[in-house]
Amino acid sequence: MIVNNLKACNTFMLCNGPTALQELDDSFNDKLKNENDLLRHNTVVFSGGEKALQVLPSLIDKIPEAKLNLAIYYIRLGEIDEAAELMEEFEANSPESHIVLGTIHAEIGQMTGSEEEIQRGQKHFDVVGNSPNECDTIPGRLCMASSLFLKEKYNDAIEVLDSVKRILGSTDDFKWNYGVCLAASGNYEDGLDVLMTISQESFKSDLSMWIAKCYIMTNNPESAWDLYLNTNDPDKELDLLMLIAEESYKLGRFQFFYAAKAFNALLKLEDSASFMDGAIGASVGYFRHCIYVNSQRNASEDHSETLAEIVDILEELDSSKSKRIASIISSWKDKK
Repeated sequence: MIVNNLKACNTFMLCNGPTALQELDDSFNDKLKNENDLLRHNTVVFSGGEKALQVLPSLIDKIPEAKLNLAIYYIRLGEIDEAAELMEEFEANSPESHIVLGTIHAEIGQMTGSEEEIQRGQKHFDVVGNSPNECDTIPGRLCMASSLFLKEKYNDAIEVLDSVKRILGSTDDFKWNYGVCLAASGNYEDGLDVLMTISQESFKSDLSMWIAKCYIMTNNPESAWDLYLNTNDPDKELDLLMLIAEESYKLGRFQFFYAAKAFNALLKLEDSASFMDGAIGASVGYFRHCIYVNSQRNASEDHSETLAEIVDILEELDSSKSKRIASIISSWKDKK
């Protein structure tokens, strides 16, 4: 049994899960696979976590890798708190355990803004990425890239990822890391091209934020706004509105229009003075942009519809200042 099980494990490492599962099916009958703890464990691992919650918890005290693989299962589901609780007392003693702990700390650090957690994640990734035995392996290179990303050395991370692109380039995990690195480095156009090819459902939530950011930074805020309109998750809607409001406001010019729409939508969700100021400021910014464009020789762009929407936004606001500005814009628009 030991030899055939090792053979299946090697197949899993060198090939993939389905092929390793077939090795188990060819070597062991169903009764043995259901009764032997090691085979039950490996069946879960080879199947990508299928029945993990039914099988792995009872094996934690019997098979050392069971806790690690259960944590990996939680991480894949995005249940980082559960993974962190499970691994709280765990001492990393292998490349795999350093990767798991590095992922947990990095995720917590990015979610909470904790620099301490991010640094703990970096240290775990550095152990693997700088190890003489691991640095030239695929996991070693990915750990090195993860550490560089957390240190905000995005171009260096891209260079490392390029070294494994030929092997991993078609996987969604790689596309996510590569696309985010490209976008974070300021190469939003190429980053968007990569991120748009990701199909795995588990990436959808975070993916929409990066795609929206890329749209805005490549002067396509309308697509970012459409992304918000087509989002059904209330929490993600709020995040997208905040992103559009802040980033489009920073870029100004015609993007002030979408900043005004986003701040107005935020104001309807929460009565905030900062949202009110943002909506008014963005509206004035867009009006100034229209005046400038209209003053240029051979100006032909028609802003009547967007300005009418800006006027509607200003008139909806509970502010005498906004209503005065709306009146000024209406007068200018009618005379133009």
